[in-house]
Amino acid sequence: MINLLTDDERRVVTKGSLIALEEKILIAFNFDFNFPGPIQSLERYLRLLDYDLNKIIFDIAFQVSKFSLNDARFLDYPPSKVAASSLILAVNIFEWDAHKNRRASKNFFQGCRVRKGKIALNLDIWNREQVRQLSGYSLEDIKECLYELAKFIWNCLSPNRLENFDIEAIRDAKNYDRM
Repeated sequence: MINLLTDDERRVVTKGSLIALEEKILIAFNFDFNFPGPIQSLERYLRLLDYDLNKIIFDIAFQVSKFSLNDARFLDYPPSKVAASSLILAVNIFEWDAHKNRRASKNFFQGCRVRKGKIALNLDIWNREQVRQLSGYSLEDIKECLYELAKFIWNCLSPNRLENFDIEAIRDAKNYDRM
């Protein structure tokens, strides 16, 4: 690393001072560089929403979470909010595919508003008091991250798995309890 420094920088920074600085950093972090990412929260949320046995939803949510790492704007959100947003999108994508292929056991999108031929995302899966209490997030808390992630997927992912959804409706979402 010291070889990358210019001659002027080498006069100020020595190998010994660089090692001392690295030691201070390690001590400050208590030698723990295991930062929680969205996957730990994603696994918890899957259990909370009773989708923990659905490998397809996990895979979609995992890929969406991973895809979010390609854009710096998602560094502004805690990994747990990215996980919650990824899961909501994954469940809606999965349920839309099931609905489209007539494999859905229930009408997951019943009650969702249709505007300009596009259906609003079903946010009821998150918008419940139990989910709020156990996750620490209301729909209002994750709405901005969810919108940004949906917009990011809409603009950058091909094929666009959200093309049938009215993602602008996320902005109008309100907290309410439906058990």
